[in-house]
Amino acid sequence: MSNQNQNKPNHETPDSFLKKFFKPFSDLVAKAQGLKLRESLEDVIENDDQSQNAFSPEEKSMIRNILEFSDVDVEDIMVPRADLIAADINTPVSEVLMLFSNAGFSRCPIYEGNLDKPVGMVHFKDIMTWLVRHSSHNKKLLDLDQLSFDQPIGELNIIRDVLYVPHSMLASDLLLNMQKQRIHMALVIDEYGGTDGLLTIEDLVEEIVGEIEDEHDDDADLPTIEEVDEHNFIADARLPMEALEQQLKVDFLSDDQDEDVETLGGLVFSLAGRIPIRGELIEHSSGTIFEILEADSRRIKQLKITLKSNHKKNKL
Repeated sequence: MSNQNQNKPNHETPDSFLKKFFKPFSDLVAKAQGLKLRESLEDVIENDDQSQNAFSPEEKSMIRNILEFSDVDVEDIMVPRADLIAADINTPVSEVLMLFSNAGFSRCPIYEGNLDKPVGMVHFKDIMTWLVRHSSHNKKLLDLDQLSFDQPIGELNIIRDVLYVPHSMLASDLLLNMQKQRIHMALVIDEYGGTDGLLTIEDLVEEIVGEIEDEHDDDADLPTIEEVDEHNFIADARLPMEALEQQLKVDFLSDDQDEDVETLGGLVFSLAGRIPIRGELIEHSSGTIFEILEADSRRIKQLKITLKSNHKKNKL
């Protein structure tokens, strides 16, 4: 039977032949229809005609974020290396607990020796589970004296895996990988294998739904700008450009810079072409002077902004 089947001529029906022949064309049509749908959605959310009321402002914002999310690389939204809070595998449990308490997060990257040798992460929930299991007395009371908080975090056997991803990976692909593998922290690795940044699943979701603040988020951690007098301000380098321009009523970015520069620190870096040192003065074409108050070898932290004396704050 098998020999007969092998030798039997393969007669394709006209329908199957036509389907194969036209498949590349049908794929192109389907793709075009997808692009047309995307353009239609973009038109709807950009339409200011409130009479239609098809979507609320919040819904429009979310749809816009979803459409833009497909073009976002992990490098665009990662927490940079300079801002990472992590612990060595030999760090005592007591110090790791203090890290969690001070930083207010639930996951902490763990490395061996330096950040370029990551071994995984520790979840706060796992530390609490270890604490309860090893200090329970007759399963009713906790006796913390039974615990050694000087014990290295690596000896607790609670280190979980993290994902390792390149800069160029799409944020949407990373989100799918996190969901599939049930690993909610990723380290962004450079071409030499060094650690360049970090992302959690919360960072990715916030790109779609907006900032998520819980009861542990502290307003003091948000980037601020404080007015010293009419022409002088003290600002955090992480301050978004939109907030800076709105506060100072100055348009600092040209049209070709709008998408490339997102923070005050990024603006000053682009003006200087490097990380400026503490005390350095950087001048903008508007006459505004940026003085570096605090910086290290990797980033600008705080600046003093001096507006041009004849600049009127009520004009753009």
